[in-house]
Amino acid sequence: MRGKRLLGIAGVAVAAVMLGACAARHAETDAGPQATVAAASQQRAPQDPDLAAVMERFYQQVQGAHWAFADYMVSPVFRGVLGPDGVRGRYQDLADLDVTLQQTEALTVVASLSAKDRANPAHRLRFVETTRLLWDGDQWTIDSIARRDLSPGTP
Repeated sequence: MRGKRLLGIAGVAVAAVMLGACAARHAETDAGPQATVAAASQQRAPQDPDLAAVMERFYQQVQGAHWAFADYMVSPVFRGVLGPDGVRGRYQDLADLDVTLQQTEALTVVASLSAKDRANPAHRLRFVETTRLLWDGDQWTIDSIARRDLSPGTP
């Protein structure tokens, strides 16, 4: 019982830290281009990063329907490409997500996904997503995701 309580407290603490970081990021954006340039030059990108771990965290946010956190992991440019629904519009119809990740290049991660279609839970969907990441001076962000559908009956 105590373990569940500690897990809940830890979850709340992580959520509070992420929301604080999100608010700070929006404050930088609202400050204008000079603040963004200063923020982007804060730190150099880590050497030999494990970007599969970044993508694992992203897909955990998607699986848990934590759309604000998943959107936060996407670059502003790619967020504009995704549109007003952001990450939610792309993944909300998927359930029971199973993901296998492989970092294929310095900034590229390939994910093999299998998921149930929420509209038809008996139907399993399969995709391969190739993700490009970039360092924004503070953290790794998702700059693009190209999806190839491998589900039966699709071209």
